[in-house]
Amino acid sequence: MLHVLFGCLRRRPARVLCLATILLPGRAAAHVKWFCGPVDLGLPPRSPAAVLQPLFLLCLAGFLALVLSGAALDAGLSRLVLPLAVRRLWRRALEPAGAARRWRVEALLIRLGVAGYCLTLWDQMAVVPWGQGQRAIITPELLVRHPSELSAIALLQAATGLTTLSRRTCPLAGAGLAVLLATGVAEAGIFHMVDYTYFVGIAWYLLSLRATRPALVASRMPALCASLSFALMWTAVEKFLYPQWTAIVLLIHPQIAAGLPIPLVTVVAGFVEFSLAFYLVAGASLLRLDAALLMLVFVAAIPSFGRLDAAGHLPLVAALAAIILHGTTPLQTQLRGGVCLLESPRVGLAYLATLAAMAGLYYSLQHVAG
Repeated sequence: MLHVLFGCLRRRPARVLCLATILLPGRAAAHVKWFCGPVDLGLPPRSPAAVLQPLFLLCLAGFLALVLSGAALDAGLSRLVLPLAVRRLWRRALEPAGAARRWRVEALLIRLGVAGYCLTLWDQMAVVPWGQGQRAIITPELLVRHPSELSAIALLQAATGLTTLSRRTCPLAGAGLAVLLATGVAEAGIFHMVDYTYFVGIAWYLLSLRATRPALVASRMPALCASLSFALMWTAVEKFLYPQWTAIVLLIHPQIAAGLPIPLVTVVAGFVEFSLAFYLVAGASLLRLDAALLMLVFVAAIPSFGRLDAAGHLPLVAALAAIILHGTTPLQTQLRGGVCLLESPRVGLAYLATLAAMAGLYYSLQHVAG
């Protein structure tokens, strides 16, 4: 069906761009480091001159227009009476017993996502194909190098997964996740592990799950949104600077490109991922829709990439489901500084500045690590 759609729309670039926002990344958003084989992070990324080609600039202009339109629509919806009525119906549907029930469901989603992820890693169901039976540390492609660490890593990952099953022991799970993340940094370096900064937000969520101080309770979802947004924007920028990794995945799975040129698919997929991730911290009325689209992206990739993708993205899907339930947090409110129709250019400038800052940070960390 994708072949037919893209074949019909090829002569309509604007429609292709809008349709790609939903469909293209659904297959191409798999974590490329899990499927293209061991990658050499010491290789230099593409230079800025090589990245800023006409195709990239054209896509940037198109997605900037979409972001500006989305910001204006978001601001307009926030001022209408209808969304207020919809939000009331939403609360009644999700919170028949009040806010406490929504909080319990939200926390349960995070706990089950972490439990499923840690236990599948522990049971080696989410190890990369070239792992040859090796055990992974917190990420499917970060394999244990020293045999003496096998039992300790396996025990810690199993314990982290099991302790999420009880709300009382969730702080222990958060601590275990933090230790696993620190172990990954020690093994592979911070540059490799920046891909997984969303585990920082998830670990904090679990660590503070039993907290009663209002400031700690209020910080849980903003930390989750911010860390998830940062990680997804980072991997999106990676598609621009290391397009060969995505190209390998597209060559192995040519049906993903739907007959379109691989460079086009790579750039568009990067912008789709970056734009949706940016809106996790910049959204307001459309935040839930944005999180739902991102969740659809990860779920739609499972048929093509199988259980590794399903298990590897389980914490992300759980976090996005929790964001859909929760809605806006103080993070989005403070970053937007109020809602008005004139804020659209400001959101567009923030989009460009964030893209430039992420690229600059990527170059800097790679240079230090390399």
